[in-house]
Amino acid sequence: MSRSGSYNFTLDRDTIVKRAMQLINIININQTARGADYEYAIDIFQSMLKLWQAEGIQMWNRKQATLFPAYQDYQYSISSTGDHCANSYVNTTLSAAEAAGQTVLSVTSSSGMTANDAIGIELDDNTRQCTTIVSVDSATQITVTAALTGAAASGNTVVSYTNKIADRPLRILDMRTVDLKNNETAITMENIGYDQYFNIPVKSTDGRPINYYYDKLLDAGELYVFPRPDEVSVLLEFTYHEAIEDVDSATNNLDFPTEWTLPLIWGLGAELCIPFGKFEEFKTIKPQADEYKKIVREFDNDEEPFYLLPDMSAYQ
Repeated sequence: MSRSGSYNFTLDRDTIVKRAMQLINIININQTARGADYEYAIDIFQSMLKLWQAEGIQMWNRKQATLFPAYQDYQYSISSTGDHCANSYVNTTLSAAEAAGQTVLSVTSSSGMTANDAIGIELDDNTRQCTTIVSVDSATQITVTAALTGAAASGNTVVSYTNKIADRPLRILDMRTVDLKNNETAITMENIGYDQYFNIPVKSTDGRPINYYYDKLLDAGELYVFPRPDEVSVLLEFTYHEAIEDVDSATNNLDFPTEWTLPLIWGLGAELCIPFGKFEEFKTIKPQADEYKKIVREFDNDEEPFYLLPDMSAYQ
């Protein structure tokens, strides 16, 4: 017999909830969960997913983003409504000098730009003016919404993006500065703690940022950098863990790889045992749920090379 040739197996939210409830005999194999028990199980499921986020399990939700810094600004709000920060962007340069008051701009390339995209133009006073694109007129010309507030020389950097980052990062794993005017050379920044950052005696020092501190607040993350950026052409790129999406609808698929299906079912089953009085089932379900979760967490780890080097001290 031939193989299926497909790799798209998945279970939606309600199927996982139903399987968990069947697993611990809240309902039998032929029943469908309904009513208050069903609503309770969904709430516990959503709560369990939020708790798992705190463990840093979401290797598959590791994303890259870029923050477009403002001149001499050391604090940035990172969220879908915060400062200019995006998962992907286009960068180019002005191909001709533009005077204050201009809305039609000459660029080296308009490739990747579309109407309504956000755009930032580096001005000669070293600030970046942010506005939106009205139209992409040709391969080398665009029209923007707001007129330039100052002059911009040929060769000044231009960046544009379509959407801001979807949500606040759960955690920033690493950060680097990227110099658009120097072959996009990247230099790693150092993550420092709350006390280390706020005990810096003079935070108004300007330069290429070398330190960062990230405070994951309730609605938006707050990023602090030191020194304050003195070149808007030096961007801040970072790697982060994105939040796991909610499962609001019965037919929503989960924001998990398919290898997490059993850990999710058994994990929810274990969470439901105590509130539904399934104390004997809990003794069996919980260890197996933990074992499934351990297996899949080990699978999701980075496969980094391991090196063994001989001890040469005896030959010195």
